[in-house]
Amino acid sequence: MPKKPSLVTDLLSALQVFVLGAAEKPQAAATIRKQPAGVDVDALEAEVERIEAERRKALVRGSDSDVEALDGKLAAANRAADCGIALRDELQRLLAEAEAREAADALACERAEAERLSRTAIESLQTRLPALFGDIRSVIRQVAEAEITVAAINAKLPAAEHVSGPEEWRSAPGREPEWIMAEEIVWCWCFENGNRLDSAMAARVADQDGGRGFLPNASLYAPANTPVVRRPFRKVTKFPETYGGHLRELAASIALPPIRAGEVAGWDFDGGYGGAERILAAIAEREAAPAAVYVERQPVVLYEPVSHALGSEQAA
Repeated sequence: MPKKPSLVTDLLSALQVFVLGAAEKPQAAATIRKQPAGVDVDALEAEVERIEAERRKALVRGSDSDVEALDGKLAAANRAADCGIALRDELQRLLAEAEAREAADALACERAEAERLSRTAIESLQTRLPALFGDIRSVIRQVAEAEITVAAINAKLPAAEHVSGPEEWRSAPGREPEWIMAEEIVWCWCFENGNRLDSAMAARVADQDGGRGFLPNASLYAPANTPVVRRPFRKVTKFPETYGGHLRELAASIALPPIRAGEVAGWDFDGGYGGAERILAAIAEREAAPAAVYVERQPVVLYEPVSHALGSEQAA
């Protein structure tokens, strides 16, 4: 009669095939994690203990054939347990290797991405930023040249006809004239010195004939029975004139740092006296400057004390 296949034996055989294949062709950690789910080492060891208990009973109460049969079962159970433990340990080793390999691959991908971003940024620093700095200096030059031209023509024009230069335009955005919406004459209560009462105090005035009255109750601003009078006021509702702010000249407001250590700044102007002519001179000086000023390293000589064990005195 053919031997009935064992589910445990078949499972261990399948795992053994997987382990042998994984040793030749590394598997993903996720694939390996699925394998130990069917290996119950505790159950295999419990089966060994159960058969050993039956064998001990057979040694006392059973026949030789019973003991021999249990010996065969015990040997098979021990092999299955040993195989399960060995496969579990091997799967754990393969899993650790796969996780370490995948972590290394992920780190390598992150490093490659960081290097790519760094190369792209450095390329922008080498190509785009110098061009942008040049464009900014060109705008500064245009503003300075326009200021010189505007100043020259304004010296020949009356003040009412002056040309607005770019720096004046920068300092006066949104300037609006005064706009009166409504105007009327109203009569208001005020102190005898002419200071108008606010609405709260005016509501407390005890009115008398002839446009005169008094404040019956003392307050922070007036004692009790302070006399007040009615006087005409011009009430005006308007939008007041708005004024632009004042900005430093463009050339002094912009600072462009060196792109690399040792290189000259893209633009650095402290303002001060001299006006647009000094700005143009600074641009000419900047464009005539070398691209970089590197200081050559010089050797340094150091004297360090030597241990007495090496001999502290020189032979005479």
